[in-house]
Amino acid sequence: MKFAKLLPFTLAALSVQVLAAPPEVVARFESEAFYDDDAGNNSDADDPAIWAHPEDPAKSLVIATLKEGGLVVLNMQGQTLQRIDAPMPPSAGDVPGRFNNVDVVYGLKARRHENDFAVVIDRGSDKLRFYRINPDYHSADIDPLTDVTSPDAPWIFSDDQDEVNEQRTGYGLAVSKRKKHKDGYAVISQREDTDLAVAEFKMTKDGLMTYDVDDLTDLPDEFELSDDVEWTPCQDEDGQDPQVEGMVIDERNQVLYAAQEQVGVWRIPMDDPDAAELVDVVASFGVPYTREWDEQEEEYVCTLLWDQDPGHGGQHLKADVEGLTIYYGPGKSGYLLASSQGDDRYVVYDRQGSNPYMGEFAIVDGPYTDGTQETDGGAVINVNMGPDFPYGLLVVQDGDNTPDELDEEGGKRDNTNFKFVPWQDIANSQFPPLMIDTESWRPRRKHRFPH
Repeated sequence: MKFAKLLPFTLAALSVQVLAAPPEVVARFESEAFYDDDAGNNSDADDPAIWAHPEDPAKSLVIATLKEGGLVVLNMQGQTLQRIDAPMPPSAGDVPGRFNNVDVVYGLKARRHENDFAVVIDRGSDKLRFYRINPDYHSADIDPLTDVTSPDAPWIFSDDQDEVNEQRTGYGLAVSKRKKHKDGYAVISQREDTDLAVAEFKMTKDGLMTYDVDDLTDLPDEFELSDDVEWTPCQDEDGQDPQVEGMVIDERNQVLYAAQEQVGVWRIPMDDPDAAELVDVVASFGVPYTREWDEQEEEYVCTLLWDQDPGHGGQHLKADVEGLTIYYGPGKSGYLLASSQGDDRYVVYDRQGSNPYMGEFAIVDGPYTDGTQETDGGAVINVNMGPDFPYGLLVVQDGDNTPDELDEEGGKRDNTNFKFVPWQDIANSQFPPLMIDTESWRPRRKHRFPH
């Protein structure tokens, strides 16, 4: 088994006190509601990515996954511009496509031109899918996204379709470009496992996108709390390991941050992935538990024994820790944001050094939008995104959107969507306020990589 000791700097974070009630902000806009049932095309909102238009910030886009519902493209007011279906099963009895996470990569060279791409991890098919972003969509009456995935794109973690159907497939995703050659690549996590893979992008002769896959690293699934005490997170099924979903790559520093859902946030240098360190851990880290089989749900139920808590847990994250995103400031400054799904908060860490805790906030009900709960993915950007978001934008998934809607039988429909929050509202909610800097980092600035 993979094994790790609890790092000293994680314990040091315990000295920081958490606010009983975090500062509150409200969303300015939200997307339409998505419903995870037959009538809603099994659409379950999960992860957003933000794309900045090269000339007109108001024409920027949010590209977001809906799992079996595919992909949705939203404008800066949250209105739907395009829907893309997930792929059908390759044959009867196989698993359909399921779009889990999405990220954006800028300025990849393709046939002497530089193009931006939305890259999606298709969990159902265990493949990456590529969509070229069309900046002229607004005036040329064309769709914002065009599928340019090679039909020969390989499986990531599976060796055959039977393994794909078992669904220990690609799960989380983060994309970036290399410092020197600026080649695009993705880091992909594996569902129900601790493995991370890296996929190097390449273009076929036909101008389609594919990739080569290699191992990156394998995170621990056991942790040494003391010389004679070992701990592993409780899983609701046999054979599972504590998985990673939320990930983001710091492009300037080429550092991967990975959220191991029931463990905490890892900082992983891309040039030395075995030197992974924990930035922070969840409150339940190290807490003993009981595990009993539930006949009705057909899964194990974990009960945490808080009265036996040995005190190794953190104070800022409540499992699961989910989406990660980076706000870039000058040089190495800025913030790492994490979704603390278990208590509906968002935690802010310093982007520098050992990523110390900086603050937190919650998104609550406002006059025009409801608050957020159980957030999976999120994305932040510092640049001007048009008249509604001149100082930057945070977009997050809302796992329990309201108002409720009932189905034909009177049951509550699973209802999710995406919320749009002005960055300056978040920055000014903190004490001292967080930075607001729209100039120091731009997605297409050719010299954004340090020399």
